[in-house]
Amino acid sequence: MRRRLSAAVVLALLIPATLRAQSRGDEGKLKEGDYAPDIEATEWLNVEGEPPSLVELRGMVIVLFHFVSFNDAADVLLPFVNLVDNHFAFGKNAGVMVIGVTSAERKLVQSELVRNKVRFPVAVESTLAEEYGRKDQNFFVIIDAEGKIAFVGPPNSLNQLADKLLETLDKTPPYRTHPLEARAARARIREARDYLSKQQYRKAFLAAREAFERALFGDTLKDEAFAFIDILETLGYDQLAQVRPLLEQKQYVQAGRILRRVARQFRGLDAGKDARKWFERLSEENEDFKAAAGSLEDDVKAAKMLIRAVKDIRNRRFGPGYELLEKILTEYPESEAAEYAQGIRDRMKAHPAVWARVREYLAASDCRTWLAQARTYIRTGRIREARDLLNRVLDQYGDTSYARQAKELLVSLP
Repeated sequence: MRRRLSAAVVLALLIPATLRAQSRGDEGKLKEGDYAPDIEATEWLNVEGEPPSLVELRGMVIVLFHFVSFNDAADVLLPFVNLVDNHFAFGKNAGVMVIGVTSAERKLVQSELVRNKVRFPVAVESTLAEEYGRKDQNFFVIIDAEGKIAFVGPPNSLNQLADKLLETLDKTPPYRTHPLEARAARARIREARDYLSKQQYRKAFLAAREAFERALFGDTLKDEAFAFIDILETLGYDQLAQVRPLLEQKQYVQAGRILRRVARQFRGLDAGKDARKWFERLSEENEDFKAAAGSLEDDVKAAKMLIRAVKDIRNRRFGPGYELLEKILTEYPESEAAEYAQGIRDRMKAHPAVWARVREYLAASDCRTWLAQARTYIRTGRIREARDLLNRVLDQYGDTSYARQAKELLVSLP
């Protein structure tokens, strides 16, 4: 494919003239209403494992783009086909599979595919054009979810192709999820199961919800994601069932703790919504409960503190950020922010360079005081007290620069 004109010029001139002037198909060739056969090709690009089979992809709407290697129109159309592949209304997430097809060899088209960042499967050295009676032409084929050809030919405009694709989606809605979307959905379901095993219900819900949104209605994958979300709802309501007996026994602290936990961990689910409403109603109607259970406003305070901590850490003020995380975990352990604070704190501890900075910061207040006092003791001859303080620095902050100062002072002691 050689570039002779700019994309804008080709779109304006070639598509209305060149494409529309191409033949509309020969008698005896594949046409609208026929079942589309599988694509015969010598080689496939952008494919891992087995090449795509139109028969096995039934349930999806397929867009075939056949292009030739010697026509500039194909060079201009490739970005448009990429747009179709990734479009929110008629792309992968809508159950549309885009496949490129050419009769040319790999060496004639591969550079153009790389330049246009083509990610969809491409069949090379294919006989597709002959089957549709359109040899040496650029054209599109739209195959509906039943496997029948809904459109074949060069469109009078790209808008016409988009309209025909939307019409096909409306007449035969896809019920099979695009393979890439399905792979991502299955990965999220696996993550959701892992989170569930760790009792991280909020993360489990978010992962399962993403899987549900990626899968299409009618696909068993969507049913699997929905069933998982339903399990989470059941777990949330099981925890809420513990609240009423506690209220009857006036154990308001425990009851409030469960309601807050469910409201936080199952946020976005009905169980979480009901827990929040129940907590708010009890706080309004029962002064004893309000006094014992605290307020959901603690979650707001903790969230603001978390924002400050994250800002400090991003600005490489690791010590102050770490202190705020510790404060959240100490003062607001039941808040939603505490879950995130715990994760950030653990990652900071696991990073040697960051943790060294944090330890240095945490050591500063104690060690400076102890070292100054030890020097005073040395000057006044109170060697035992000085040695005790210096050893305390080594015991508690042995991985900081203050430990080196303590060692130097210990060596100098009589």
